[in-house]
This record gives sequence, C-alpha cells and structure tokens, in this order.
Amino acid sequence: MIAPHGGKLINRVASLLDRKKLLGEAKTMPRLVLDNEILKDFHNLAYGTYSPLTGFVTQKDFESVVRETKLASGLAWSIPITLDVTAKQAKGLKIGKKIALTDEKDTVQGILNLEEKYSFSKEEYMDKVFTVRNLDHPGVQMVHKMKPVLLGGPITLLYDDKPWFADYYMTPQETRERFQALKLSTVAGFQTRNAPHRGHEHIQKAALSEVDGVFIHPVIGEKKPGDFKDEVIIAAYQALIKNYYPKTRTVFSVWPVKMKYAGPREAVMHAIVRKNHGCTHHIVGRDHAGIGGYYGLYASQEIFDEVEDTGVHILRYNEVAYCYACEKTVFQKDCPHGQDKHYKISGTKLREFISLKKMPPQELCRPEVAEVLLSYDQPFV
Repeated sequence: MIAPHGGKLINRVASLLDRKKLLGEAKTMPRLVLDNEILKDFHNLAYGTYSPLTGFVTQKDFESVVRETKLASGLAWSIPITLDVTAKQAKGLKIGKKIALTDEKDTVQGILNLEEKYSFSKEEYMDKVFTVRNLDHPGVQMVHKMKPVLLGGPITLLYDDKPWFADYYMTPQETRERFQALKLSTVAGFQTRNAPHRGHEHIQKAALSEVDGVFIHPVIGEKKPGDFKDEVIIAAYQALIKNYYPKTRTVFSVWPVKMKYAGPREAVMHAIVRKNHGCTHHIVGRDHAGIGGYYGLYASQEIFDEVEDTGVHILRYNEVAYCYACEKTVFQKDCPHGQDKHYKISGTKLREFISLKKMPPQELCRPEVAEVLLSYDQPFV
C-alpha cells in the first residue's frame, strides 16, 4: 500500500490513560475556544489526514508553504494549517506551555504544546495561495477575517468520538484498512462538494477503468451559499452508489473540513489528503476547487506539472456532456459529434432544477439521485 505523505501516518489521539492525565492538567491551563471549522482541522491533524503535520504550523513552515508550496523540510504542501488568535490572547500564552483547546460549549477537546507565536502577512497569503485579493472570493474573506497572531506546535486530541456524521466518516487508518480488506491495490480519490450529476459519475467510472477502486470523499463543512447541504450530498451519493456502482470497488467517506476555494493550491492539498487515506491516484477534473472564474478551467491540473512530488498519480479529465447521437455520457474531446448533439452537464444546471422543484432530465442526473434531492424542503446552504 502507498506510504502516507512523509512516510508515516500521524496519530495524535491520546490513549485513555493519557486522556485522564491531560484532562486533570487542563484544569489549570489557559484555554482557547476553537470554532467548529478549526475544530475540524484539529481532528484532521490528530487522525493523520494532514500527515506529516503533527500540529498547527510554525512560522518556518507557514512561510515556506505560502511562498514555495512546500514545507521547510522540502516536502510538498500547499495550504498552511493554522490557529489564529488576537494579540491580547497571544500575550497571555507562554512558549513551551500547554494550552487547553475547547469547543464552543467550553468542553476541552485537546491540548496544544505551544512552540511559537508569530505574525503573518495577510496580503502575501492572499497573493500566493489564492492569487487574488478580491473580497468576493470566500477564501480571501477567510484570510481577511483571520486574527493577527498564529500559534504553532504539536497537538493532542483527547476524544476519539467523530463528532460529524460518524456513520459515514472514516479516518485515514480506517480507509487504508478498508482498501486492504477489499483487495484494492490502486485507488483513485474523488473530491467533491456537490451532489452527484452524470458528469461526476462518468469521471468516477472512467477512473474505475484505470484502477481497482474509487474513493468518493465529499467535503463536509462550511461552504458558500447555494451549495448543497452536507446531509443532502451524503443521501444523494448513497442512492447513486446503491444503484449504479460496484460495491466491492467503491468506498465512500465524508471529510470534515472547510472548503477554501483555492483552486490549484487546494487541488494539491486534496491529492496529499487522499494519499494519506491510501489512494494511489487522485482525480482532478475541470475547475477543481475553483469558484467564480478566478482560475483557469484546467489550472488545477496544470499545477501538478510544477508540484511533482506529491507521490500521487493525477488522473486528468476534461469536460463531460451527454451525447444524443452516442446515447451516453462522453468526454467532449473524445466524441466525434458536435455541440449541437451535446447536452451540457453542470452542477449549476442541477441546482437550478432542484431549486425550482423540477425533475432534472436523465441526461443530467440519475432519477434516484434527483428524487433524493427533491425530497428536501431546503436542500441548499
């Protein structure tokens, strides 16, 4: 099986014995409240999703990632995993000491061993990672709202409880075990933040013609208005897999994380995360992790010509359409028929049908999936 990024799958979940000890110590530690989205990153760090990171990045790694798309060690990495605080909060925290990290209900979830406190340039972060400063971009908004001081150091998660959609959430260790149980030597990861349409299905099945299995891994977390809700995406994929996919070659798990909409930079991050889950291949299609025309349609594929050391084979696919002459979905560039024979497939078009409570045509969406989407009164964020 493919090795995790950096060679070792990180596990920062406390044993039962250590948990009791740390909970006792936490009573006298300074506290920081993590919002729900940073708490997801905290879990991703603990479970090894972000291997080789063992905690929130220190300044050297932060600057190297932002400027060079790699960690200070030279290993490919594209988006820094950070914990931001106000200057007042930072002043009360001592380097070398432990900090109790709580959820918004003030329950201690973990510990940060504070190694560094440092400032950063929001402008450089926006320019290098997102390549724009336009506040209409949700990733730029995220950076703009960040507090001015970052904390770096290793973390420990106290509770192995999977607080988000536990029935559908597998850690990297668990997906690796699942792939091995199914005897899947090669697996292609598929990133999505949307309910599935026929274009997604065509790409996933194209990947299945090249590898043993496909790993469908939708993002669960804060998204932009108009995106499908988490529970809707999960239910839609369950219907699609049940009716149209080979059960022994398809693995589904949610990934709790906030979308950054960083286009090419985020595509690199997605490839590394799927590698840590045991994927040998990663699917990158049209406008992967993009938004609003900020990035070229295939910029997220082209970045892998520059960032070559992810250790994952990138499957690059172009636009899919339904061809009336072929009577099936096709990659447009592979079909001999003109656009007058093609039905354009897009997530925007699917959302329009569902928002109008209209059944989309089978060229766009499988009927079983459409029925699930239409069963929700409010399917959108």
